[in-house]
Amino acid sequence: MELYERLTELRKKAGFSQEKLAEMLNISRQAVSKWETGTSNPDINNIIQLGKLYGVSTDYILLGKSPEPQLPDSPEPNAEIPPRRTGLPVNGFIWIGFGILAVLLLYLVTNML
Repeated sequence: MELYERLTELRKKAGFSQEKLAEMLNISRQAVSKWETGTSNPDINNIIQLGKLYGVSTDYILLGKSPEPQLPDSPEPNAEIPPRRTGLPVNGFIWIGFGILAVLLLYLVTNML
């Protein structure tokens, strides 16, 4: 569906005539007519106002995208799900500390004998 078709559809669903919509936007009826025939496009300020009037996003007006992203019901069959980490995180400093402790113990044990 093209922009001009969405504009016409939204206006009719809202129950506005071209004249009433033009009055609400403070523009001419001919401007609305040109939008709906595809000979011209509304400027960004009018698109924002149309979104507010019709209760839709500007993305919907411009691109036909629904306001909420459609999420898949389930993950794709080939999609890898990263493993979930459980427990305490292993920090490199802990291993370094254990290494130093082991060296000290070996030093003490070998020098005491």
